[in-house]
Amino acid sequence: AEYRRDPSRLHALIDRVLLPHFDTQLAARAVLGRHWNTATPEQRQHFITAFYNSLIRNYGDALLDFTANQMQVLPYRGKPDAKYAVVNTRVRKSDGSLVSVNYNLENTGQGWKVWDVVIEGISYDKSFQQDFGEQIDRQGIDGVIKRLEQGATPAAIQHTTAPAGHH
Repeated sequence: AEYRRDPSRLHALIDRVLLPHFDTQLAARAVLGRHWNTATPEQRQHFITAFYNSLIRNYGDALLDFTANQMQVLPYRGKPDAKYAVVNTRVRKSDGSLVSVNYNLENTGQGWKVWDVVIEGISYDKSFQQDFGEQIDRQGIDGVIKRLEQGATPAAIQHTTAPAGHH
């Protein structure tokens, strides 16, 4: 209830607990695809920040609905010394159905970090890449950054299912 009343406290908790386990730069590179190479370093950093803040605005409150019995982490089937890994989980929604939520990770040298989430076979990075790529082609990367900074919900979020059944 405390975090629902004060979303800024929830966002600070996410920054402190979850953000260190996410590779926001690798995710941004995957989302921007070919546009990463033409973006300036400043545009890249602005995009990373705007994209991360957009995800927190759109999904942060969904984390409040999780309880320990809602997520099952499946056994890891890869090699311990691999550069990349997938952690497969199943999330129980409020209606009792199970949703496949898989995390793509990279061993960065500073530990394993998530760079993509695949829900029911739909990659967030690829969904965002398509959504943002079309807008970048029309308006440039600054148009996407402005859209994210203004709080617009990316189409990829509108058409996917958040882990706790939120959009």
